[in-house]
Amino acid sequence: MQTQDLIEFTKMLYQLQPDVVPLWGIMTPQHMVEHLSASIRMSNGKLRLEQKIADEDIPARLTFLYSDAPFPKNIRQANSPEGLRPLRCQNMAEAIALLEEMLRVFEQHFLAQPDDKPIHPLFGPLNHEQWMQFHMRHMRHHFTQFRLLA
Repeated sequence: MQTQDLIEFTKMLYQLQPDVVPLWGIMTPQHMVEHLSASIRMSNGKLRLEQKIADEDIPARLTFLYSDAPFPKNIRQANSPEGLRPLRCQNMAEAIALLEEMLRVFEQHFLAQPDDKPIHPLFGPLNHEQWMQFHMRHMRHHFTQFRLLA
């Protein structure tokens, strides 16, 4: 899988209406898109967070990452306060454009630093391939939440 595959996958977001109610959780469609951008910012070096799990838990988390087990629903972000964060973008189109840009920065980051392992708070240090796996699974989770995928 290439970063371009993820960018193409995000094109589905243009079908998402801003007033769609999720199957679970409290995010609006735009909150979800901005949430995806934040996770990509973790992987491209633009957002540095601390690891929230013990090192000995990392192998089990990576096994889960490569499994078919669904992501849990209604999990609060590791660095998030209660409730919804204020929106950063003016509208959905701007939020989707930012997501696509963060994916391009992600690819550039790993071209420049192929051995980097940015920290995911709940999975630990991840290399490029592991981040790709995370992003695809994370997107599928939220695309299902908003009925873009069955």
